[in-house]
Amino acid sequence: MLSFRAVSLSAAVVAVLFVQTASVSAAETPRPRGMSTTADVVASATRDTVLTAPATGKTAARGAREEAAGLWDMTLTGTVIDYTTGAALAGACVDLLTSESVVVAGNCTGADGRYSIVAPKGDYAVRATSAGYRELWWKNRLTAATVFFGSDSTADFRMIHQAPSAHGRITDDQGQPVKDAQVTFRSAGKGDPDVLVRTDAEGDYSIPELPPGPRTIWVYAIGKGSQQVPGQTYGGNVYQLDDGTDLVINEQFLPMSRIELTITDSGTGQGVPNLCVEITPNQLQTPMCTDATGHFASDIPWGSYAVTVPDALSSTQTVRYYPQPGQSESHALVVSLGGRLHIPSLTSVKTGSTVPGCVLVVPVDTGGGRSVVNGRYPSACSGLTNDFTIFLPFSGKVRLFAYSRTGSYGAQWVGPTGGTGDMTEARVVDVGFSATTEAPAIRFDGYGEIYGSLSTSTGADGVCVSPLGLPFVDTDPVGACAFTVAEGSPRFVVKYLGPYTWPLRFTSASGRPAIWSGGSPTRAGALRIPVSEDRRTTIDQAIPEVVGGRVQATVKSAADGDLLLAYDAATGDYLGKGTVSGGVAMIGGLTNRRLVLQYYSPGKVCWPRPPATSIRTRGDASVAVTIGQLTTVSLDVTQRCSLQTTVSTPLPRR
Repeated sequence: MLSFRAVSLSAAVVAVLFVQTASVSAAETPRPRGMSTTADVVASATRDTVLTAPATGKTAARGAREEAAGLWDMTLTGTVIDYTTGAALAGACVDLLTSESVVVAGNCTGADGRYSIVAPKGDYAVRATSAGYRELWWKNRLTAATVFFGSDSTADFRMIHQAPSAHGRITDDQGQPVKDAQVTFRSAGKGDPDVLVRTDAEGDYSIPELPPGPRTIWVYAIGKGSQQVPGQTYGGNVYQLDDGTDLVINEQFLPMSRIELTITDSGTGQGVPNLCVEITPNQLQTPMCTDATGHFASDIPWGSYAVTVPDALSSTQTVRYYPQPGQSESHALVVSLGGRLHIPSLTSVKTGSTVPGCVLVVPVDTGGGRSVVNGRYPSACSGLTNDFTIFLPFSGKVRLFAYSRTGSYGAQWVGPTGGTGDMTEARVVDVGFSATTEAPAIRFDGYGEIYGSLSTSTGADGVCVSPLGLPFVDTDPVGACAFTVAEGSPRFVVKYLGPYTWPLRFTSASGRPAIWSGGSPTRAGALRIPVSEDRRTTIDQAIPEVVGGRVQATVKSAADGDLLLAYDAATGDYLGKGTVSGGVAMIGGLTNRRLVLQYYSPGKVCWPRPPATSIRTRGDASVAVTIGQLTTVSLDVTQRCSLQTTVSTPLPRR
């Protein structure tokens, strides 16, 4: 069905004048069906009416000359023949349509099968009909398509009596039917669109009509892979679909491949148990982890895969597999691991039932930069079993932040006897090096939310809210950004918080100072907001209207993409980060504090300090930052991580 909408005659005239005066390509350009066009209006209007469109001076004179010369017309020519014999068909008719039943222009073929049509330039569906044959459309397709004609064009038709069809059954390598397998008929050189169909519960498929011509056939199913008929990874047959062809294709998936990997800990020489690896692409869509001996094996469709394993020294190691159908490929890796943290269970406080969830591991002391891998805190989520192990690139004291994946339970810092909303009250777990440390069982309470309005004269302006306030959390599992409403102040909603008291950190993309709830510049002084289960707590928060302090660092020997992070020198709170570009990093939104800087790249982490001193603590190498001031710093991370003299200059007012 073709759909159109009416346009005014004056709009049609203006559109036609535009088509003439603009640069139009000689070849037709397909347009989406249902777009409004001028052709249906122009076709019903006389040429005299078009010439009386509002125009003066040179425009009117030029329009008259173009009309007289026929420059608003195009000519469509071509031949109509029998698909099988190639014989010319006399009396076949070709029509230009602007809707399903509105024919603008048309003509029928002579004895030589040729036709010629003159019509105004515009959008048309082109249809060919002949007695005893199936109607065809533009480029011998079975369905209508609207095409824009801006110049003379050619359309040849090869008529068929009956469209080809196809049917068959798809089975696995054991001969069992495969439900929801995709069977795709692809054009082998004609440029026709793909035709895709899915199998039913019995593995059967049927396509009652296909465009004639050569086709290749591909079969795909989740967990089975993709292959070309008949039974090839590539280079399958080309099937010719002719007039009335009924093609029967039954295809069996190729045998599964097998990949194996043995992972050994460099510290102990033993296999690494329960280590989950990442397989790309994961066609099986299931967790893949080593067994008790550090061995991993999986039957998988043939193809190309990358298996990524966490490694403390090099962040990750990747092994590539190229298994062929029915074959096995094995590899071995030695990895450097820190500690292992075993999460025994995630359950509901009320019901004791299992809760699908995730755990984020945050070191108590980020000194030395061993807290992250590839710019991320270590984390893991429960899989097929409720207990799981998180492999860490470090050892030492950590805190745990847990959240549910179902949205039915509240997030929490794991406390000594239950959940808490305050990181400083969280239980500290000491993870041993190259050892498995047992974490406390995590029990989830219900959830509430904090709803607030922001007091600001300049709008939400990229203000985001987070109860975490941590670096390296690109996607905050419980944070939110402010949104505007039709009337009143910008609002925010932080959902899925456990029923505890929570501090919130407010940051702005516009460079205003970051603050904690209650207006405090630090976590320690933040207002703790009580959250109750199944309740909404409402607060108002004023956002500073001034420009925050900024640190601009010139970092010698740093690569683009490296990071520079700022921490409060007194409390250790994370304050912000900047990305190195062209040897310079900028950190904005800072308050009146003394801060310390951390340089981070995948291969090097250090805390810059003044050279030629015995200073070894971060506090002694602090940098003073003032609201409204730009502090410039020079860093050298070539060999020693050194900090040079700083200079402060005023920033422009908002």
